Amino acid sequence: MNGIRLLSIAIALGLIFSCEEDGGRHLLSVEEDLLFTFVLDSTFGTGKKGEYLLVVRTAENWTCVNYLLECESIIESDLISIDIHGAVLDGGGCYTALGPARVAIPIDRKTGSFDLFIHSHSGLDKYDVSITDTVVVTPIHTSYTAYYRYDWGQSE
Repeated sequence: MNGIRLLSIAIALGLIFSCEEDGGRHLLSVEEDLLFTFVLDSTFGTGKKGEYLLVVRTAENWTCVNYLLECESIIESDLISIDIHGAVLDGGGCYTALGPARVAIPIDRKTGSFDLFIHSHSGLDKYDVSITDTVVVTPIHTSYTAYYRYDWGQSE
């Protein structure tokens, strides 16, 4: 019984300290499913009020809650394209709570329709998106991403 307990502790410590590899800036591959949603920027307070952020996150929790998805984005009037390169540890240290790797991207619009492309090592997925009073997301081709709606405590 003590051997199992010591093995569990050793595994947990290995997971905690593995987050600090290469000074926290080591780019890790993201091979898992991704989830995304659109939220009003006032939720985060990081940009223009009343405009939307595209929030992309891993479906699974990582061993450090402060992993960020590193990506490039192209935002045009009828197109948003996100290329996920991997995940990096934000802040140089591991916050030992579990959490998904994530990124929030300002899309600089309050309304409109556009194609959304999400690309990573896992493939290329495409959606049609329409934002009016609500957000409507229609999958066109999906293999590893999924849209989820998160209301931030608001009732429907």
